[in-house]
Amino acid sequence: MKRTILIFSLSLLVFACDKDEKEQPAPSRTELLTGGSQKSWYQFLSTPDDCASSGDNTWTFFADGTLAYDHGTVTKDEAGECGDFINFEGTWAFSEEETMITIVALRPTGSTEEIEPYTIGPGTITTLTNDRLVITTVEGSVEFRKE
Repeated sequence: MKRTILIFSLSLLVFACDKDEKEQPAPSRTELLTGGSQKSWYQFLSTPDDCASSGDNTWTFFADGTLAYDHGTVTKDEAGECGDFINFEGTWAFSEEETMITIVALRPTGSTEEIEPYTIGPGTITTLTNDRLVITTVEGSVEFRKE
């Protein structure tokens, strides 16, 4: 009887360990970008670096395909060539099997007045992890870090 109880206990232990050791499925690209519902990324670095005024810009991606952009402190370079966008609300969408992303600015934040849609991209997603996003376009690349 003791032997039967011992074998039964060991088999339960083996099955319990197998269940714990199974790998969790990798998060989808949408989950990485949005954190499941929403995730804010700050613009860490952009190239070419002649428009380096973007260090405090925050992009918040929502799982429903919308986004919010906050320019932080408004800055402009001395030559007047670079500056922050307005704060805006818009949309984002993956394409090319989630290797590309397109962003469309639709309206100033908090406004109901639509602007002429401004499309950013498509850009190639060269890196997308839980805490780092790199998008490359023909103009250069932008690196984001999780806020």
